Amino acid sequence: MLEEAYSLGMWDSDARRSAALAARATSIIDNKAVGHAYGKDDRPLPPLGPGLQAFEHWSSVASTLHTKLYKISGYDPSTTEYSEDLFARLRNSFSTSPFWNIQFSIVMQEVTVGHSSYRPAVEAIRDSCRRIEIAPEICEQITGNFGQILSLALKPDWAPQKRTLLQNATIAITKGVLHLALIYAIVGMETTSEAPEYRVSDQSTQLVFGQGVLDYDYCKRHANRILAYDHVSISDWRVMAAANLESETMCNHVP
Repeated sequence: MLEEAYSLGMWDSDARRSAALAARATSIIDNKAVGHAYGKDDRPLPPLGPGLQAFEHWSSVASTLHTKLYKISGYDPSTTEYSEDLFARLRNSFSTSPFWNIQFSIVMQEVTVGHSSYRPAVEAIRDSCRRIEIAPEICEQITGNFGQILSLALKPDWAPQKRTLLQNATIAITKGVLHLALIYAIVGMETTSEAPEYRVSDQSTQLVFGQGVLDYDYCKRHANRILAYDHVSISDWRVMAAANLESETMCNHVP
Protein backbone atom coordinates (compact mmCIF):
# COMPACT_ATOMS: atom_id res chain seq x y z
CA MET A 1 0.00 0.00 0.00
CA LEU A 2 2.90 2.37 0.67
CA GLU A 3 4.18 1.79 -2.89
CA GLU A 4 0.68 2.41 -4.26
CA ALA A 5 0.37 5.65 -2.31
CA TYR A 6 3.72 6.83 -3.68
CA SER A 7 2.90 6.05 -7.33
CA LEU A 8 -0.57 7.58 -7.01
CA GLY A 9 0.87 10.71 -5.44
CA MET A 10 3.38 11.07 -8.27
CA TRP A 11 0.67 10.73 -10.90
CA ASP A 12 -1.84 12.94 -9.12
CA SER A 13 0.41 16.02 -9.18
CA ASP A 14 1.40 18.84 -11.47
CA ALA A 15 2.53 17.12 -14.67
CA ARG A 16 4.92 19.92 -15.59
CA ARG A 17 7.70 18.31 -13.61
CA SER A 18 7.29 15.00 -15.46
CA ALA A 19 6.58 16.45 -18.92
CA ALA A 20 10.27 16.23 -19.82
CA LEU A 21 9.92 12.45 -19.73
CA ALA A 22 7.26 12.48 -22.44
CA ALA A 23 8.24 12.20 -26.09
CA ARG A 24 7.96 15.42 -28.06
CA ALA A 25 6.53 15.70 -31.56
CA THR A 26 9.18 15.75 -34.28
CA SER A 27 7.34 18.04 -36.66
CA ILE A 28 5.12 21.10 -36.48
CA ILE A 29 1.44 20.50 -35.75
CA ASP A 30 -0.89 23.41 -36.45
CA ASN A 31 -4.06 22.41 -34.61
CA LYS A 32 -6.03 19.52 -33.18
CA ALA A 33 -9.47 17.91 -33.40
CA VAL A 34 -10.58 15.82 -30.42
CA GLY A 35 -13.53 13.48 -29.97
CA HIS A 36 -14.88 11.21 -27.22
CA ALA A 37 -16.55 7.81 -27.67
CA TYR A 38 -18.34 5.65 -25.13
CA GLY A 39 -19.98 2.26 -25.52
CA LYS A 40 -20.91 -0.74 -23.40
CA ASP A 41 -22.46 -4.16 -23.68
CA ASP A 42 -24.92 -5.82 -21.30
CA ARG A 43 -22.41 -7.84 -19.28
CA PRO A 44 -22.43 -7.08 -15.53
CA LEU A 45 -19.53 -5.30 -13.84
CA PRO A 46 -18.23 -5.81 -10.30
CA PRO A 47 -19.97 -3.86 -7.52
CA LEU A 48 -18.70 -0.33 -6.98
CA GLY A 49 -18.26 -0.96 -3.28
CA PRO A 50 -19.40 1.43 -0.56
CA GLY A 51 -16.73 4.05 -1.29
CA LEU A 52 -17.73 4.66 -4.92
CA GLN A 53 -21.53 4.41 -4.73
CA ALA A 54 -21.86 8.14 -5.48
CA PHE A 55 -20.75 7.46 -9.07
CA GLU A 56 -23.63 4.99 -9.66
CA HIS A 57 -21.71 3.21 -12.45
CA TRP A 58 -18.11 2.37 -13.29
CA SER A 59 -18.37 4.43 -16.48
CA SER A 60 -18.62 7.63 -14.41
CA VAL A 61 -15.63 6.56 -12.34
CA ALA A 62 -13.72 6.22 -15.61
CA SER A 63 -14.94 9.55 -17.00
CA THR A 64 -13.96 11.27 -13.74
CA LEU A 65 -10.48 9.74 -13.90
CA HIS A 66 -10.09 10.65 -17.57
CA THR A 67 -11.10 14.23 -16.86
CA LYS A 68 -8.45 14.24 -14.12
CA LEU A 69 -5.93 13.48 -16.89
CA TYR A 70 -6.94 16.70 -18.60
CA LYS A 71 -6.60 18.65 -15.38
CA ILE A 72 -3.18 17.18 -14.58
CA SER A 73 -1.85 17.89 -18.07
CA GLY A 74 -3.64 21.19 -18.70
CA TYR A 75 -5.00 19.73 -21.96
CA ASP A 76 -8.29 21.15 -23.25
CA PRO A 77 -10.24 18.80 -25.57
CA SER A 78 -12.87 21.43 -26.31
CA THR A 79 -10.61 23.68 -28.42
CA THR A 80 -8.71 23.18 -31.68
CA GLU A 81 -5.61 24.95 -30.35
CA TYR A 82 -2.63 22.61 -30.18
CA SER A 83 0.24 22.65 -27.70
CA GLU A 84 3.12 20.20 -28.07
CA ASP A 85 3.91 20.37 -24.36
CA LEU A 86 0.32 19.81 -23.22
CA PHE A 87 -0.16 16.83 -25.52
CA ALA A 88 3.12 15.37 -24.26
CA ARG A 89 1.85 15.76 -20.70
CA LEU A 90 -1.45 14.10 -21.63
CA ARG A 91 0.31 11.11 -23.19
CA ASN A 92 2.59 10.78 -20.19
CA SER A 93 -0.27 11.02 -17.67
CA PHE A 94 -2.33 8.51 -19.64
CA SER A 95 0.45 5.95 -19.95
CA THR A 96 1.51 6.19 -16.29
CA SER A 97 -1.87 6.31 -14.58
CA PRO A 98 -1.86 3.84 -11.67
CA PHE A 99 -5.59 3.27 -12.14
CA TRP A 100 -4.99 1.22 -15.30
CA ASN A 101 -1.28 0.81 -15.96
CA ILE A 102 -1.10 -2.84 -14.82
CA GLN A 103 -2.74 -3.79 -18.12
CA PHE A 104 -1.51 -1.18 -20.57
CA SER A 105 -0.43 -1.45 -24.19
CA ILE A 106 0.46 0.77 -27.14
CA VAL A 107 0.22 -0.34 -30.77
CA MET A 108 1.57 1.84 -33.59
CA GLN A 109 0.69 1.10 -37.21
CA GLU A 110 1.76 2.79 -40.42
CA VAL A 111 -1.28 3.57 -42.56
CA THR A 112 -1.64 5.17 -45.97
CA VAL A 113 -4.50 7.64 -46.28
CA GLY A 114 -5.67 10.29 -48.74
CA HIS A 115 -8.70 12.32 -49.71
CA SER A 116 -10.12 9.36 -51.62
CA SER A 117 -9.77 6.73 -48.87
CA TYR A 118 -9.43 6.55 -45.09
CA ARG A 119 -10.08 2.81 -45.01
CA PRO A 120 -6.55 1.76 -43.90
CA ALA A 121 -6.87 3.94 -40.78
CA VAL A 122 -10.35 2.58 -40.05
CA GLU A 123 -9.13 -1.00 -40.46
CA ALA A 124 -6.16 -0.32 -38.16
CA ILE A 125 -8.58 0.84 -35.45
CA ARG A 126 -10.75 -2.24 -35.99
CA ASP A 127 -7.68 -4.49 -35.77
CA SER A 128 -6.73 -2.95 -32.41
CA CYS A 129 -10.30 -3.32 -31.15
CA ARG A 130 -10.32 -7.00 -32.10
CA ARG A 131 -6.95 -7.53 -30.42
CA ILE A 132 -8.25 -6.37 -27.04
CA GLU A 133 -11.73 -7.84 -27.63
CA ILE A 134 -13.74 -4.62 -27.75
CA ALA A 135 -17.17 -5.52 -29.13
CA PRO A 136 -17.62 -4.73 -32.86
CA GLU A 137 -20.60 -2.44 -32.25
CA ILE A 138 -18.54 -0.39 -29.79
CA CYS A 139 -15.66 -0.27 -32.26
CA GLU A 140 -18.04 1.19 -34.84
CA GLN A 141 -18.84 3.97 -32.38
CA ILE A 142 -15.11 4.70 -32.16
CA THR A 143 -14.67 4.84 -35.94
CA GLY A 144 -17.86 6.90 -36.20
CA ASN A 145 -16.40 9.39 -33.74
CA PHE A 146 -13.31 9.63 -35.94
CA GLY A 147 -15.68 10.71 -38.70
CA GLN A 148 -16.83 13.56 -36.43
CA ILE A 149 -13.20 14.41 -35.63
CA LEU A 150 -12.29 14.53 -39.31
CA SER A 151 -15.31 16.70 -40.13
CA LEU A 152 -14.11 19.23 -37.58
CA ALA A 153 -10.54 19.12 -38.90
CA LEU A 154 -11.65 19.69 -42.51
CA LYS A 155 -13.45 22.96 -41.79
CA PRO A 156 -11.96 25.98 -43.62
CA ASP A 157 -9.11 27.80 -41.91
CA TRP A 158 -6.53 30.43 -42.81
CA ALA A 159 -3.63 28.25 -44.03
CA PRO A 160 -3.50 26.55 -47.46
CA GLN A 161 -1.77 23.57 -45.85
CA LYS A 162 -1.70 22.29 -42.28
CA ARG A 163 -0.85 19.34 -40.08
CA THR A 164 -3.58 18.34 -37.65
CA LEU A 165 -3.65 16.02 -34.66
CA LEU A 166 -6.73 13.79 -34.93
CA GLN A 167 -7.33 12.38 -31.45
CA ASN A 168 -9.98 10.19 -29.89
CA ALA A 169 -10.51 9.22 -26.25
CA THR A 170 -12.63 6.14 -25.67
CA ILE A 171 -14.26 4.49 -22.66
CA ALA A 172 -15.44 1.03 -23.71
CA ILE A 173 -17.03 -1.61 -21.49
CA THR A 174 -17.17 -5.10 -22.94
CA LYS A 175 -17.21 -8.58 -21.37
CA GLY A 176 -16.95 -7.09 -17.90
CA VAL A 177 -13.76 -5.18 -18.75
CA LEU A 178 -13.53 -1.37 -18.85
CA HIS A 179 -11.03 -0.12 -21.44
CA LEU A 180 -9.72 3.45 -21.63
CA ALA A 181 -8.10 4.27 -24.96
CA LEU A 182 -6.11 7.13 -26.43
CA ILE A 183 -6.04 6.93 -30.24
CA TYR A 184 -4.41 9.48 -32.49
CA ALA A 185 -2.70 10.26 -35.78
CA ILE A 186 -1.09 13.37 -37.25
CA VAL A 187 -2.43 14.08 -40.71
CA GLY A 188 -1.44 16.59 -43.38
CA MET A 189 -4.23 18.50 -45.10
CA GLU A 190 -4.49 20.96 -47.97
CA THR A 191 -7.01 23.21 -49.66
CA THR A 192 -7.74 23.32 -53.38
CA SER A 193 -8.80 26.08 -55.72
CA GLU A 194 -12.18 24.38 -56.13
CA ALA A 195 -13.23 24.38 -52.46
CA PRO A 196 -12.29 26.22 -49.28
CA GLU A 197 -12.55 23.12 -47.10
CA TYR A 198 -9.47 21.02 -46.49
CA ARG A 199 -8.90 17.57 -47.84
CA VAL A 200 -6.49 14.95 -46.56
CA SER A 201 -3.28 14.82 -48.58
CA ASP A 202 -2.06 11.46 -49.85
CA GLN A 203 0.41 10.30 -47.21
CA SER A 204 1.70 7.61 -44.90
CA THR A 205 1.17 8.32 -41.22
CA GLN A 206 1.32 6.52 -37.90
CA LEU A 207 -1.85 5.57 -36.06
CA VAL A 208 -1.25 5.15 -32.33
CA PHE A 209 -3.66 3.07 -30.22
CA GLY A 210 -2.90 3.16 -26.50
CA GLN A 211 -5.21 1.47 -24.03
CA GLY A 212 -5.43 0.46 -20.41
CA VAL A 213 -7.83 -1.69 -18.39
CA LEU A 214 -9.39 -0.09 -15.34
CA ASP A 215 -8.27 -1.81 -12.13
CA TYR A 216 -11.51 -2.08 -10.15
CA ASP A 217 -9.84 -3.18 -6.92
CA TYR A 218 -7.28 -0.36 -7.08
CA CYS A 219 -10.11 2.15 -7.54
CA LYS A 220 -11.94 0.74 -4.52
CA ARG A 221 -8.81 0.96 -2.39
CA HIS A 222 -8.37 4.60 -3.36
CA ALA A 223 -12.02 5.62 -3.40
CA ASN A 224 -11.41 8.62 -1.15
CA ARG A 225 -8.86 9.99 -3.61
CA ILE A 226 -11.27 9.58 -6.55
CA LEU A 227 -14.09 11.21 -4.58
CA ALA A 228 -11.87 14.26 -4.13
CA TYR A 229 -11.61 14.72 -7.92
CA ASP A 230 -14.17 16.73 -9.86
CA HIS A 231 -17.05 14.32 -10.49
CA VAL A 232 -17.77 14.20 -14.24
CA SER A 233 -20.58 11.90 -15.40
CA ILE A 234 -20.13 9.83 -18.52
CA SER A 235 -22.82 11.88 -20.30
CA ASP A 236 -21.01 15.14 -19.53
CA TRP A 237 -17.67 13.63 -20.54
CA ARG A 238 -19.00 12.56 -23.94
CA VAL A 239 -19.77 16.14 -24.98
CA MET A 240 -16.62 17.63 -23.50
CA ALA A 241 -14.63 17.20 -26.75
CA ALA A 242 -14.76 19.68 -29.62
CA ALA A 243 -15.84 17.17 -32.29
CA ASN A 244 -18.75 15.95 -30.15
CA LEU A 245 -19.76 19.52 -29.34
CA GLU A 246 -19.68 20.41 -33.04
CA SER A 247 -21.76 17.39 -33.97
CA GLU A 248 -24.33 18.03 -31.23
CA THR A 249 -24.65 21.71 -32.28
CA MET A 250 -25.27 20.67 -35.89
CA CYS A 251 -27.89 18.14 -34.81
CA ASN A 252 -29.64 20.73 -32.65
CA HIS A 253 -29.91 23.07 -35.65
CA VAL A 254 -31.38 20.53 -38.05
CA PRO A 255 -34.91 21.77 -38.92
